[in-house]
Amino acid sequence: MKESALRILLFGDTHLGYDHSFQPRIQRRRRGPDFLENFYRVLSYARKEGVDLLVHGGDLFFRSKIPKRLIPLVYDPLLELAETGLPIFLIPGNHERSRFPTPILLAHPNIHVFAEPSTHLAQIKDYRILLAGFPFWRSNLKDNFRNLLAATGWQKEKADLHLLCLHQIFRGAQVEGYTFRGGPDVVSQKWVPDQFQAVLSGHIHRFQVLPHFWACQRYCPPVIYPGSTERTSFMEKSEVKGFCVLHFIAGFNGLQLQNINFVPLPTRPMLDIHIPAQFDNTVDLGDLVRKELLQIPKDAIVRLKLPEGMPSWATDFLTSRRLRALSPATMNVQLQRPRLESRSLSEVSSPV
Repeated sequence: MKESALRILLFGDTHLGYDHSFQPRIQRRRRGPDFLENFYRVLSYARKEGVDLLVHGGDLFFRSKIPKRLIPLVYDPLLELAETGLPIFLIPGNHERSRFPTPILLAHPNIHVFAEPSTHLAQIKDYRILLAGFPFWRSNLKDNFRNLLAATGWQKEKADLHLLCLHQIFRGAQVEGYTFRGGPDVVSQKWVPDQFQAVLSGHIHRFQVLPHFWACQRYCPPVIYPGSTERTSFMEKSEVKGFCVLHFIAGFNGLQLQNINFVPLPTRPMLDIHIPAQFDNTVDLGDLVRKELLQIPKDAIVRLKLPEGMPSWATDFLTSRRLRALSPATMNVQLQRPRLESRSLSEVSSPV
């Protein structure tokens, strides 16, 4: 295998700020630090491994409005990495409402934000790299994609490598139990000009590569989703999270994608516990929940699933406060409520 001429680190959907509070009203374990730690792990890898370029595929933050104290925890490490000379490219996603908070704080010659349809150039080694893209577009992308791409001005520049950077859904992308086939906001690879060697995209949380193919005697570049760096919902409980390192080699016509190395990140186990319906009192229910929680990893993220038809006293009993009392302090526990029968707590023979 030839040695890589260029290495690009691609990650995204970090959702920083998820379950993060600087002044919590309730003392419990929060998941916000998990998200930040994996973000820092990616930046540390980029620095230690000496990658040539860093791309974030969007949804840097969990919301458009975030605590002000969170901003330096995110921007300062990016600025420090940019100071090493590493070119960094950021795509605003749908969770940021296509715009980063306080973008002026990201002002640095090595940090490039796709705040609007635009093209950025980077000179790395002997190669000229072109990155075109636009922030997340949520309104009828099917009819607007070609105009948005043209507005980047990518055709005016020559380069050894052309990359399209987006935060959108492509046809064929998969999430748990579903494949996107079409719709007004689903992009077709056929719409991407064949001058682009690859599409780097966020928005889909599962790592996947939509392979290149030939359509109508024209090359369609691969679409690379690095996935999210943490599990954001129980739909993702079985997914490995991480980021990608893309290796490019010199070819006959500029740089060509050689291989994609997926680098996994540590994640806490995410588990479902199914509670049976045969309970007459809260004492037995509480004992069962405590026993079940003690049999799984102490740092697990847990969803208690009650069956349909469970009486209302069960969910009245399993409050957030009581779940914290029943579980180790190192866990996150939540309740999935079923459709309830109309039994009140007063009907239970032995309430707590």
